[in-house]
Amino acid sequence: MRSVRLFTYGLILMLNYVLPIVSTAESHPCLLFGPADWDSLVQRADREPWASMKRDALQTATLPLESDATGRLLAYRDRISKAALAWLLDEQDRPLHRVRLTHALDAGLAAALKRTEDGSHGGTVFPANVAFEALLAMDVAHADLPREKLIEWEELVVQIEGRLSHGWRPHRDGVRLALARFRGDPVAFMETADRYIREMRRHITQDGVHIAGSGYAVARYSMTDRQVKHLGLDIIQHALLVGFIDHAAGIRDVYKDDRLRFFYEWLYGYAADPTGRLLTFGDTFPRDQLWGHILFTPGSAAAPFRVSRLSHDAARYAAYHYRQAGASPFPEGLLLNYILTDEALPFEEAALPPSRIFPQGGAFLLGEPLQTETLYAALWNVPSAESHTHKEVNALAITGYGEPLLVNAGYAGWGDGLGDFTWKDVNDNARQANTLLVDGQDHVRKTGAGVTRGFTGAPVEFATGDSGNALHRGIHLRSLVHIKARTDAGGYWFLHDKMHQAQGARDATLIFRPHATGIKTIADKEAYGFRINKHTRSHTGAGATMFFATVPTSVNTAPGAFLSWGQSFVLEQLEATFPIDAKGLADVMTVIYPHSEAHPPAHLSRLQGQGFSGARVSHARGATDTVLESLGNHLVEFHARTDERIVFQGRTIWYRHNAEQRLDAFFLRNGRSFRFEADLAKGLASDTDVDVYFDVSSGSGRIAPREAASVTIFHPRIAGMVLNGTLLPPVETSDGQATFPVPAIQGVGAHTFEWVLE
Repeated sequence: MRSVRLFTYGLILMLNYVLPIVSTAESHPCLLFGPADWDSLVQRADREPWASMKRDALQTATLPLESDATGRLLAYRDRISKAALAWLLDEQDRPLHRVRLTHALDAGLAAALKRTEDGSHGGTVFPANVAFEALLAMDVAHADLPREKLIEWEELVVQIEGRLSHGWRPHRDGVRLALARFRGDPVAFMETADRYIREMRRHITQDGVHIAGSGYAVARYSMTDRQVKHLGLDIIQHALLVGFIDHAAGIRDVYKDDRLRFFYEWLYGYAADPTGRLLTFGDTFPRDQLWGHILFTPGSAAAPFRVSRLSHDAARYAAYHYRQAGASPFPEGLLLNYILTDEALPFEEAALPPSRIFPQGGAFLLGEPLQTETLYAALWNVPSAESHTHKEVNALAITGYGEPLLVNAGYAGWGDGLGDFTWKDVNDNARQANTLLVDGQDHVRKTGAGVTRGFTGAPVEFATGDSGNALHRGIHLRSLVHIKARTDAGGYWFLHDKMHQAQGARDATLIFRPHATGIKTIADKEAYGFRINKHTRSHTGAGATMFFATVPTSVNTAPGAFLSWGQSFVLEQLEATFPIDAKGLADVMTVIYPHSEAHPPAHLSRLQGQGFSGARVSHARGATDTVLESLGNHLVEFHARTDERIVFQGRTIWYRHNAEQRLDAFFLRNGRSFRFEADLAKGLASDTDVDVYFDVSSGSGRIAPREAASVTIFHPRIAGMVLNGTLLPPVETSDGQATFPVPAIQGVGAHTFEWVLE
């Protein structure tokens, strides 16, 4: 029998060599690998994860085609893919796999062509994926497939491509891309590759954030049913590698493109919360996991397994979420999975990412330790928009202790509303977002000016978003400050919302949307609490207290829409209104303190004085924090205790007394001075505005002058400063103080510093 198989296979090879082939490509395979790569690809099957993929492909290949493919185009696509992989890896039974592949291509392409008749979304997405996978399979098994069948299948692919809707152009271009490479047409290939990459870039900011939010980022660039929209990048990369073209949209190496690398780090690191649920920005199904729609299995998508080609960090983040999904560590036995996986996901290095600011997309601040119940707050602010983008400039999405705490509108399908809430209410109304309205009016744009200031990597992190022209009047600057947990204090956030240039406006309304149906009034116009009571997953008793350190003119609750596939509900949202003065200014300080059964709430009280307002945060574990806001244009003296003086100048101030009631850290945003102790013997001052976190107990921190600054550190034994690892001698000294030159930080980021004592 084996001799018959070998004779048959040899005869087919000979006939294909003698007869002209339909494609004009220089040789096949050519889409994702070449003949020189053949042996190394086959040899992968001797080890994991490729061995498991081979077993899966061979097992599926033995099933009747109708067992899982009748009427389901993705099942046809998968059968084509698995039959092609079985053909590649199982030389002994290759004639049998050729027959199965032939049947799968016949049935799959015929079904895909029929499905294009309605011109719908489903009549584009699924047929495009079948055609794309068919070309890959035809490329791999080209030498073993009858010429007349290749001609027939290629014609079917051309017909399918011609019927795909122009409304979903990337699907069509993905098929065109593969077809041009299959045919060996460099002109058509380069033209399509340029358009393919430019379209992808149009939806991604320069620093890597998808402008429509998490949901469509996952759908377009990670989900199994839309691989034609993103795995064309790998076809382009191979074409560049072998010199078929020399660039595509200016890119000469896809895997070294910064924007794509940043994007996949954002996608697998920050688009989902620590439990794996997608953040509710833009049209996002809140029930979906990072792997896409809940109907798809994690191992069916190739993107996370090939992401190491772009970024090892992205692969580490993908490994964390893949493990969170409880999935098998091995992908399914699909052709793309096998070819594009260069290494197993690095489960031994699987991790959540550190906090990160994307100036053109938002701030994504994670607490510590990095685990499922980690506190996570995101501030959204993108400079461009598309149809799936919502009015969410400076909106928040917050999760904590395993549950979503503050959510935006979500998504349940294009055009869908909820009860009295229309589609426009959901997709195009800022009242359904955790943001700010002026005079109760909707935002006029979905885009802002990005995140303009901030730093991460310290126990206190912050980011400031600029609304740009999003509001009908004035500019909203929202500073999100994340205070990380430690042994004597819980983690929490506070907001400093500033309105300016809003002359003629009456008031500003802050909107907070808990993932809950009830909000409890703890103290009228001051403190409000909620506990998550809808679709809980962690059962930790998670909730939060919203505390207004600034006195509002009114606080109301109102119904809000929360859409999710199969889990939509009407939530209760909090709307707090504050006056805007005649100069068009307003400053509002809000504390958001999360809690759960294992993490008790803090005691919160309001502070007010000459030139400042704020809150005292008394943690159950013993530490006490003070949060203040002021105009920042003059020194303010505050007596925290009878034996201690605080003198500061800044827009936002935070400082902590530890469980032993010693002041051991402070944070100053947009300020010039913070000094403490009875004789003001310790602290920091600057001749220009700075953002600074200072751990007084260790003498280290982060500092970001807005202009080049002369920074003075006060300490009885101060001798020097280490800035970014370099020792700086002081330019001026006197008793108990020393001054150092510190360069400006433009935009986001900060210097590290540490004092040197005698």
